[in-house]
Amino acid sequence: MKAPSTGRVIGVAEGVCVSLWALFWLLSVPAGTFDVGDRLGFMCAVACADAALGFLWALGFAYIVRTQNWSYRACRLAGICLLVPGSLLFLNHGRALLIANFLLLQISVTSYLCRRIAFPEMSDEEAAAPEPPPTMFPK
Repeated sequence: MKAPSTGRVIGVAEGVCVSLWALFWLLSVPAGTFDVGDRLGFMCAVACADAALGFLWALGFAYIVRTQNWSYRACRLAGICLLVPGSLLFLNHGRALLIANFLLLQISVTSYLCRRIAFPEMSDEEAAAPEPPPTMFPK
């Protein structure tokens, strides 16, 4: 994996900021009586901002995993690290169950995407294999 250009790094960072801001804004809309079309459009907008945040977060974390020579198991941390901005959403909003559901989905999908971006040659079976037991005398 070659190093990305400065423009691409800035683009990913801007994308994370814009999608996080979009989620803050969309989830701050007061709950009211809307038509079915309005609710469908709102849910599509939230899903789009959520998907953009997850993909761009996984892209940035996959680059960090590859440059630091971490194992594929470190990609699981991508979802856990997403709890930092996600907790701002959770603590700043009144609809906590909605935010918690989005965070749980986002954690699992982001970790999977990070592994697929950082290690594209690895199959799902290899990633789910148990860790080898520790040995007293390493080779």
